[in-house]
Amino acid sequence: MDNLPFEIIANLIASVIGAALGLLAARAHKFLTFSQPVRRVWGNLVKSNKRLMVVVTSLSTMPEEGNRAVTTVAESTALANVLSLLEKEYKDLEFEIYPSNKFPAMRLGRCLLVTGGPRNNMVTRLLMNRYDMPFRFEDHDLLIDDGGNQRYAATIVEGAVVKDYGIIVAMRNPFDEDCYIYLVAGCYAYGVNAALRALTWPNVKRVSSLAGVGEFLILVEADVVDEYVSVPQIIAAYTLCNPVSADDSHYRQIVHPS
Repeated sequence: MDNLPFEIIANLIASVIGAALGLLAARAHKFLTFSQPVRRVWGNLVKSNKRLMVVVTSLSTMPEEGNRAVTTVAESTALANVLSLLEKEYKDLEFEIYPSNKFPAMRLGRCLLVTGGPRNNMVTRLLMNRYDMPFRFEDHDLLIDDGGNQRYAATIVEGAVVKDYGIIVAMRNPFDEDCYIYLVAGCYAYGVNAALRALTWPNVKRVSSLAGVGEFLILVEADVVDEYVSVPQIIAAYTLCNPVSADDSHYRQIVHPS
């Protein structure tokens, strides 16, 4: 009986220590399985910023209206998943979302998430017209400058896209190289959807294992049935070299990662 208080206290201490260790183990598991891959892929874009500029496509709905603040369903649903992931990992992060035709030029030097190809995103078009990029589009076909000018074209059967390709390009912002641009594009909107979803959970774990912590390009493909886009498959990954010369400071040559 004399030892009863001591035993109670010892059990309480052991319980507290066990609970603390369990909490630490849970947090360590979350960091290794969730936070680490997310931050490895997104860290350069988010950094210590509290605000992320998101520039989406601006589609023409009527000829007389010009480009309006309209994006495709395929793009907008996948983008919502991306922003949800970032909100979960970066609690204080806020977003400013603009259709590309409304994006203020004074903010081009910020960290930017740009979605859509040069047809419907004016910021993508500006970057591709002004700077040498490691990829280009010919009509809807995607060409990657890996030394062999690989061409990727969506598969279309009876007027419907049944397979599409998308890319994720992480690059330093040529308007301010302390910032990054993540450019996500596709042959069609389904490729944009697939590329965006490759940056969300759990697909981001695969991107994390392939992409470096600096500049990279990821190529994905996905099957399409009506408006449904399958789980994206990564079919190529590259790192981007440093500029080849001081006179051509925005050129990025693509190479295979080691």
